[in-house]
Amino acid sequence: MSTRDRTLGGRILALPGQFLLALINASAILVIVACVLVLMTLGRIETAGASLADAAAGAALARLDMTSETFQARLDRIEARLSAISTKLQDPEQQNAADLRRELSELTAMLQQVADTARALAVVQPEVTQAAIRQAGQTVTDSLLGLAGCEQASPAGAAPGS
Repeated sequence: MSTRDRTLGGRILALPGQFLLALINASAILVIVACVLVLMTLGRIETAGASLADAAAGAALARLDMTSETFQARLDRIEARLSAISTKLQDPEQQNAADLRRELSELTAMLQQVADTARALAVVQPEVTQAAIRQAGQTVTDSLLGLAGCEQASPAGAAPGS
């Protein structure tokens, strides 16, 4: 009976060490699971951020009745004009005041258009903010439903796939 008591006593004395080992293993597993969830969340946030930026830019440009290509072309023309004027100003032999004044007035008009566009974008800012909040909420909802294994019911009156 004494050998059995020692074995039982030895087992009881080994329990705190085994419990500590189990806690360390559980903690390691939880850290791994947390890292995987963080990576998944970061991927979804990046995707949501890109789609939000596209939606915001599209909404702002649509409000201005302009495409992104048109806006980019306008900025490219301004950059080309600035380069041409800068080159002319650096060459003292080609400084014709009338030509420079005409080009500067054209450049001023183009910059005024860009300033008007910027002011219009400032007016659209509340709509962009609402779209951002809506997109973020939808992304969080989709993520949580995906983790829970549920399907999202479409809201009343919403078209399927929207």
